[in-house]
Amino acid sequence: MISESRYLSIDGQFGTAYKQTNGVEFKEESDAEGNRRGSYSYVDSNGQRRTVDYTAGKGGFKAMGDHLPVAPTPIPVASAVPLAPKALWAQPVAPNQKKLEPASKYDDGQWNSLFRACCQV
Repeated sequence: MISESRYLSIDGQFGTAYKQTNGVEFKEESDAEGNRRGSYSYVDSNGQRRTVDYTAGKGGFKAMGDHLPVAPTPIPVASAVPLAPKALWAQPVAPNQKKLEPASKYDDGQWNSLFRACCQV
């Protein structure tokens, strides 16, 4: 260990920090409400320093770092592919095709009605 420090304030804040000879560094502070913010860094197997900054509290744990994966951006509901209009159910059926029943006949409110109509089990 190269260095280590800690503190505790009269208002309830506290923190700690340390550095190790292997390149690991850590620092964290907490406020009186229990919210924490901090960072840690290390040297990876390629010799590159990796740093993670984080916050934790009522909003959950959130970590940020250039090397961390990022969740994909969700597709907005408005741009999703619309379901087929109900008028398609009334189209004529060829003699060798099974006529699909309206989805409402199979829909008990628990499953996607289009799945139930198309993929009868």
